[in-house]
Amino acid sequence: MRFVAYAIAVVALFALVAVGGAALYLAASRGAVSPAVLVEPGLAAEKGAGAWLYAVRTGRGYVLVDAGMDPKGKPIDAALKALGASRDQVTDLFLTHGHIDHTAGAAAVPRARVHAGAGDVGMAGAPDELGLESLLAPLLPREPLRVDDAIDAEKRLDLGGGDEVLALPVPGHSRGSMAYLLHGVLYLGDAVSYEAGRLVAIPRLFSVDPPRSARSVAALAVRLARVPVSRICTGHGGCTPPGSASELLQAFAASVR
Repeated sequence: MRFVAYAIAVVALFALVAVGGAALYLAASRGAVSPAVLVEPGLAAEKGAGAWLYAVRTGRGYVLVDAGMDPKGKPIDAALKALGASRDQVTDLFLTHGHIDHTAGAAAVPRARVHAGAGDVGMAGAPDELGLESLLAPLLPREPLRVDDAIDAEKRLDLGGGDEVLALPVPGHSRGSMAYLLHGVLYLGDAVSYEAGRLVAIPRLFSVDPPRSARSVAALAVRLARVPVSRICTGHGGCTPPGSASELLQAFAASVR
């Protein structure tokens, strides 16, 4: 009887996730968008359906980190507007991972070169190990995701105009979760969240391998110990204050150890 009750509880939980996800998707695609937050000169943040995306001015245009849940791209437009830019000026889109709340808006910037972790490329039209994507897929129609640059190891990406992105794999939340460092800002997606002044793990239900995700971020703290990082921007907790990144990363790493 306990097993039956547990199974029913699990099914009910996944059903709630599916319904909630569908509601968020509809809200993102039909609802109004608030003005973006100007985090610092040249960096704008926009929150749509619970997930943050970021627009960054570079020497030769603009880049996005994640694309939000709205397939029409309204949050993208809001973030770019805060920088005085438009979609056709976006040269690159950097996806931190393949979940729909971070990728659905990718089709709104078809001219952009899309970068993503190689482990998540298959999530474009197929479910991941969590089963969440398979539950949501029938409710949330979307275009297959085009990935131009599948990243499977640390690499530096030249954006031109003197700018480059350091791409760093942080697997665990998803198989191909990525972190990106640009202009001293570290974009961590859902590898962690920023809450109450500290970095915390995403709820276990939403990660493929939570312990591995924590270890990846802890290793990142070591990798970036001597690299200038001013702030961290996350997928669901927004950005940390400037100058706090190193302390926050080290504190998270200590909690993992």
